[in-house]
Amino acid sequence: MEAKLRNSLYKIELHWIKIIPMVVAVLSFTDTLLSYFDYEGATISYIIALLIWLFLYLSSFCFQFCRWHRMFLYYILVEGIINWYDYTYGIPLGLRPMVAFQLGLGIVFISIGLYFHQHDKHPCRKDCSKTDEAIC
Repeated sequence: MEAKLRNSLYKIELHWIKIIPMVVAVLSFTDTLLSYFDYEGATISYIIALLIWLFLYLSSFCFQFCRWHRMFLYYILVEGIINWYDYTYGIPLGLRPMVAFQLGLGIVFISIGLYFHQHDKHPCRKDCSKTDEAIC
């Protein structure tokens, strides 16, 4: 069962590697084209960031990264959601409180990641430097 899951993750990863650059290129071109016509397309930038985040998240499972490495991806996701909300609706904070909040958020995620890194019995089950098809 686990071998089938790894095999399907590997296949999904291969499709994402092929498709994501084309989709990001089209969205980036669309964003540039819309900015030429004075349309601020921040939504397209957020979609691009989300697609790249999904690719990295899928890769972290395919190559069996430990939870410590995924904490940085979770931080990027939460920080992106906060930035999107601030852009769309506005968060009534000045620059200093917002930077302090982002710094605090980073400290929280790093602390959780360090906790996982120290308390996992097997933080990384296999050597991540060796790449072969048996990993996925």
